[in-house]
Amino acid sequence: MGFDASGRLYKQKIDELREYMEWKDLDPITCKKIFKYYDLKYQGKYFEENNIFDDLNESLRMEIAVHNCKELVRRVPFLNRQQRDGRDELFLGRIASALVSCYYVAGDVLFFQGQMGEDMYFILSGMVYVLVNGKRVTSMSEGAFFGEPPYKPEHQQTSINSLGMYFNKFAGSSRMSKNEFT
Repeated sequence: MGFDASGRLYKQKIDELREYMEWKDLDPITCKKIFKYYDLKYQGKYFEENNIFDDLNESLRMEIAVHNCKELVRRVPFLNRQQRDGRDELFLGRIASALVSCYYVAGDVLFFQGQMGEDMYFILSGMVYVLVNGKRVTSMSEGAFFGEPPYKPEHQQTSINSLGMYFNKFAGSSRMSKNEFT
């Protein structure tokens, strides 16, 4: 493909999206959100990361995963284990391989009040509003985390399930499921 192949793939993906949205006759507000989502997630470059990772050995995948989550670990203090007992890198590797990147745009609803959650979310950028009975009670921003810790016993649920959450700014976050961390 040559120079800036990922940029060309991104433009091709955007053209495909535009054609799809016209074909489905999506409303302009939804179309705008979709374009913002792609801009946030891909930033003008489109890579098929899963295919790239599949070609690499486990050691290289772990090295890239650790690199990709450094900023999040820096912003979320409890993820930054520094016991200096020889297991800090193991912990970081385990966290890095369990995290899954998520992207949301303003107005996206993460979950509704009363909905059971299984994931824990860590906010890298942006802001989340927390609603109780339709009223905003607080907001969270970079470095905050919420949801169900993946290492909690099944029978213990936190009060987060009584909240509704939505994003009020563009946000990059990661989630960790108990299925991915056990």
